[in-house]
Amino acid sequence: MSGEEQSELIRALGEFFKENGVIFIYPVHGGFIGRDATKPVFSKYYKSDALAPEFQTYETIKELAQKKEE
Repeated sequence: MSGEEQSELIRALGEFFKENGVIFIYPVHGGFIGRDATKPVFSKYYKSDALAPEFQTYETIKELAQKKEE
């Protein structure tokens, strides 16, 4: 998925879980993406990181987390 598609998915998941009374924890660092990943994170790691150019979701996560504080 493109960075934009990933951000849209995070927004949709956050809204879905909110509507269903589930606290959604944003995926910032650490989820294992598999050794067969076609795009290792930062070109060498197999754990997700929202700051990585392969994901480009950190700004979306930050925005949504700040809205939860309100």
